[in-house]
Amino acid sequence: FYAFTPAQDGCYEIVSEDPLDAGFYKETEMGMEQAGHSLKQGEAYILVLSGVSGSQEIVISSGRTLALGNPVQARAGETFFFAPEKDGRYTVSAGDASGGSSLLTLQLEKGGLGSAQGNGSAAVTASFSQGQTYSVSVSGESGTAYELSVTETPTVTGIEAEAKSTEEYVSNFYELID
Repeated sequence: FYAFTPAQDGCYEIVSEDPLDAGFYKETEMGMEQAGHSLKQGEAYILVLSGVSGSQEIVISSGRTLALGNPVQARAGETFFFAPEKDGRYTVSAGDASGGSSLLTLQLEKGGLGSAQGNGSAAVTASFSQGQTYSVSVSGESGTAYELSVTETPTVTGIEAEAKSTEEYVSNFYELID
């Protein structure tokens, strides 16, 4: 058990080279309650670690929070954290805020979600789990402002199609050419 008081509001993640079970907790009248990853400046939290053996370096990483549907301005190399409120597929996208076409790389970390590269914009769609925190960063030209956003990706449950004869397609095609 360790005391932890954040210097600023933000999303915090425990990073270690070796696997461990760790989390932030708040002391309440009912005992200890899990606090999640979005912590408030100046509030006292308890960092609980288990699975630590011997000497191990543990880093508390912080960054700005990336929220569903709320685009943010970012600079190259800046890290943001996204903690979904429910399991699902989400698309994380980055774009040159000035509308330029500079080369950029969008990187998602945790569970090998991947990265994408593009000229002016990039996006990654993946499955995210509630209760997990994912780090998002963009790299590109120094001094360039980027816009980062997260949107929920709808799941297609079915497609409705109407069957037509080949002759009907052919006749419609010739009508378009004439």
